[in-house]
Amino acid sequence: MYAHLAESEFGVSELASSVGVSRSNLHRKVKEITGKPVNSFISEIRLNKAFEILKQGELTVSEVAYNVGFNSVPYFVKCFHEHFGYTPGKITHCRAYGLNHYIHWLWKKLTGKDKIIDYQRTIVFSLLAFGFLIVISLMIFRKFRTDWAINEALPEIEMHLKD
Repeated sequence: MYAHLAESEFGVSELASSVGVSRSNLHRKVKEITGKPVNSFISEIRLNKAFEILKQGELTVSEVAYNVGFNSVPYFVKCFHEHFGYTPGKITHCRAYGLNHYIHWLWKKLTGKDKIIDYQRTIVFSLLAFGFLIVISLMIFRKFRTDWAINEALPEIEMHLKD
């Protein structure tokens, strides 16, 4: 499959013949294993490969689209957005920012809005940092409280053991 990835006409028939099974057997096996039709399976492989190529940042979105077998860049962008939840251009944009990619995803999940403004990004990042500090503080407090309780109870336990 990966050897024929750039071939836009590589589809179900070509995959079946390259694997050496009939189309119907291929449909049955792929559906059984992945739960998806063969066309969706092929598209998913193409899109996942496109994602990997885009993460490297060496090719443009158009070049990647053609390299993974899409004849139309707008159709590639549409399929990519449907599969990943954002456009392929976001990968090249977010690749430079790392954490911003996660913040954007979190913002979209929390608010349902796709666009995030810089001050909103700062607020989300601040809230994440504050939440992290609270969790760490609670863990430290719990440890000291447990140690303190053991130290306070130790003399009493020793007295009971001596009796």
